[in-house]
Amino acid sequence: MEIAINFGGFYGFHDEYIEDKIEAMDFDRDYVDFNKTNKDYAKAWIDHFNNEGGTDLKFVEIDSPRFYNFTTDKVIAEVNENDLYTFHEMISIEEFHEWADPQLRSRDGFSSFYNGVQDLIEKSMNDDKDYALLIGMVVDWQTEVGNINDDIYELEYEIIKYKRK
Repeated sequence: MEIAINFGGFYGFHDEYIEDKIEAMDFDRDYVDFNKTNKDYAKAWIDHFNNEGGTDLKFVEIDSPRFYNFTTDKVIAEVNENDLYTFHEMISIEEFHEWADPQLRSRDGFSSFYNGVQDLIEKSMNDDKDYALLIGMVVDWQTEVGNINDDIYELEYEIIKYKRK
């Protein structure tokens, strides 16, 4: 199963760390291939998540929006059966419900397709896309409560330059 992980995106968050590394390495940013660099960074982020959480998610791709006014980049990852079972068990944790429920309710400026986390859980029983969303939210919660993004300055990734012809 593939899930989308809201890891913070590149627009205004992780890109700052990439920009800092470019500056520290004294690279001309006009020659940096940001698509490939972001991909390498996202793979390193998944590795970091796996190391922190004892999981084995596999990087698939980056899902970038056309416009950043409603959403930001997400990492698409494949979840194996063991991790799926682990994440599924976390769905019943009260703290997850407290974290997820407000995100799934309509409010000023946001119309939700769900009426809270319990509604998503019920819909996920009959719909693979809803189930993937639910598991993705568990991973997002793990990212936040595990402070996964606190250590990202230590990620090992490559600044990839355009190849000269």
